Amino acid sequence: MSTYDELVMHERRMAGQWVKMPTGTQANRPSVPEQGMIRYNTSSGVMENYNANGWTSIDAPPIVSNATPASLDDINDVVTITGSNFTTSVTVKFVGQDGTEYPAKSVNRVSSSELQVTRPDTFPVANAPYSIVVINSSGLQNTIGDAVDAGGIPQFSTASGTLGTSIAGNSSSYTITTTEPDGDTNTLAVTSGAVPPGMSFTDNANNTGTVSGTPSNPGSTTNYNFTITATDTGGNTVSRSFTITVSPPLAVSSSSTSGGNNAYSNQSTNNELQRQGTNSSNRKTLTINGSGIPSSGVTVTVGGQSCSSVSVNGAGTQITCTTPNYDFGVGTQTVNVSESAGGQSVNSPNSITTRRYGENSNFPANSGITIQNNSDITNTGGSSQYWIRPSGYGGNSFQMYVSGNRDGGGYDYYLVQGGGQFSYTNQGNSCQGLGLDLAAPRSQGWWDGTHDIWGWREGTGNGGVCYVYKTGGGGNYTGQPMRQQSYWGNGHNAWTVRSGGRWWLRNNNHSEPNGDYAGYGNLAMYGQSGYPMGFNDGGAYGSGGTYVCSTNAKG
Repeated sequence: MSTYDELVMHERRMAGQWVKMPTGTQANRPSVPEQGMIRYNTSSGVMENYNANGWTSIDAPPIVSNATPASLDDINDVVTITGSNFTTSVTVKFVGQDGTEYPAKSVNRVSSSELQVTRPDTFPVANAPYSIVVINSSGLQNTIGDAVDAGGIPQFSTASGTLGTSIAGNSSSYTITTTEPDGDTNTLAVTSGAVPPGMSFTDNANNTGTVSGTPSNPGSTTNYNFTITATDTGGNTVSRSFTITVSPPLAVSSSSTSGGNNAYSNQSTNNELQRQGTNSSNRKTLTINGSGIPSSGVTVTVGGQSCSSVSVNGAGTQITCTTPNYDFGVGTQTVNVSESAGGQSVNSPNSITTRRYGENSNFPANSGITIQNNSDITNTGGSSQYWIRPSGYGGNSFQMYVSGNRDGGGYDYYLVQGGGQFSYTNQGNSCQGLGLDLAAPRSQGWWDGTHDIWGWREGTGNGGVCYVYKTGGGGNYTGQPMRQQSYWGNGHNAWTVRSGGRWWLRNNNHSEPNGDYAGYGNLAMYGQSGYPMGFNDGGAYGSGGTYVCSTNAKG
């Protein structure tokens, strides 16, 4: 300052136009102040006087005109406050709708008319909009109401509750999705509970998180509960609870039906079903052993048909159910166990054999029917073996052969070897001891059926004796067929079979029988292959110990 300026200031002061007061910082205040002292505090930027209440600022309140921007959705967002009379030392606070005050994180006084204010870290959206209060060092203050908001809060797109069921030992993954209305990125974290062992949670940094991995076997079905918290860049949080269920791998070690006796064989029928129609009394209890079986959502099928009354024991190691009320065909039926929660489906190592009336699981796989039900025979590839115990027969069941590709099937045969010999058909024979009769050729198909099984051989009716007979002797029948197949009801009525029903020997005329027949005598066959065939009626021929028996059920 020049000497001239100092002279001017002195003249004005003397003229009473202004008075210069002592100045100094807060620390420069007099150590022993007296009431009436006035000074300019350079620390606060206002005048102050000392009175009975101590040092008191002499100030006008600040003027707050505007605050921008209007939304502070991120931590460390800065709002610019404009106005006037902002003292050197100034504080700012944000006041929520419930009156809670949140001091500004920092205040930068650009000038007496501008402040740069950083919002608090804690800035709940739920308490917005916020008023801004500017406080001068003198304590005088001013407020701009509902000046800023805190943006939006994160939202979960994934519903709370169960995310699904994982199978222990199998890799699985679940994604949890959030949204952020402010366009920012949420941070996701597990804040309570735990994801299943063997799995981990990953924040994907794109508003999603993933629970993935290969869960460990918990031994039994277990629910794992945990909470995910989403935090936006404004510090706003929202939490949601989730559950992942882990099931042990479903395993089936064995399965079998209940016991009981086959009506015809007196043998155990474990692990089989008798095909006796859909009568509910033929159903059985099926027991399945395994592990990892959930307590609910389990279905069992046999041959694709559903079992009923499915029940799982508490340990998840055994299932019981009732076999389907279904008329299965002869064959092998697969036992399947499925569970809905984990989508597992496994077959039992033990299948169930479905047999027709009179069968037994201890017999060969192609066994199977009482010959009373010929319509069930569907094997067109040749002959099949079946096990029966005829009504009234007290012995064990025995195996018979049935032609499957002759006249629609159904001609049955049982070969006696080492049986009682006879020369006359009205004598006793070993067929009768089995509840059967001597096999009579019902048709050419019947005859060919024996060839399918044994071929042309002595003692089977294919090259030995034939059990078509007359009650009396004699009679020359060389001029006519012996009840040819196409006219089996015609021909020589003097010749018969024991049942009096259908029979057949050939389709053509032949030189035998020529009249030397003995009543009830066995016919001896000659002409070992093809047709025509000849039967010598001379006398009565011995059967030998090998011959064919039958139920003669197919007429």
